[in-house]
Amino acid sequence: MDTIQSYPYDAVLGDIGIINGWIITPNGAAPLQGAQWIVADRTWTYTYLPTSSVVLGLLLLCMPFIGWVLAIPVMMSQTTAVTGYVEVTVLTRGLIHLTQFPVATVGQVSGVYAVVQALRLGW
Repeated sequence: MDTIQSYPYDAVLGDIGIINGWIITPNGAAPLQGAQWIVADRTWTYTYLPTSSVVLGLLLLCMPFIGWVLAIPVMMSQTTAVTGYVEVTVLTRGLIHLTQFPVATVGQVSGVYAVVQALRLGW
């Protein structure tokens, strides 16, 4: 007889797996139907001036005229970074499980929201 664990996962969110209409977590298994999903975005975005831009800008400032003109945009270039984690909580009959996993891009956060929305709509 096949068990739930013998099938490949349809979706994985951290340590939450979805297999043929079942939610599998370290806390146990429960049917997917009727589950409530909560997603919390615990990330923050910040901008910074990379060290390479500072060094290049200072080198360009050593060149007269054309170097000064080129140094301005180089010194104004900034990089945006995302850091933090996403929490996904599933609540269903007899099962409550929260998982956290780190993200490094806005696309990863959007991907988590897309998977959870698909699960809410019945996969």
